[in-house]
Amino acid sequence: MSTPELGAVAQALGGGGATVRTAQELRDALARFVREPRPTVIDVRITREVLSTPYRRIQYGEDV
Repeated sequence: MSTPELGAVAQALGGGGATVRTAQELRDALARFVREPRPTVIDVRITREVLSTPYRRIQYGEDV
């Protein structure tokens, strides 16, 4: 079962929403929220190749 695009779900329910995959799309979605504040879901889709900061600290001793 795939994950639904939660930005589209939020829009269907009458709120604000966006599904983003790039940094520019995220900036655009945040700018829309600032212009028109309301309940908003921003569904950020990133590659599984990106490791979270806590994971990198635990597994690789990196301090970002």
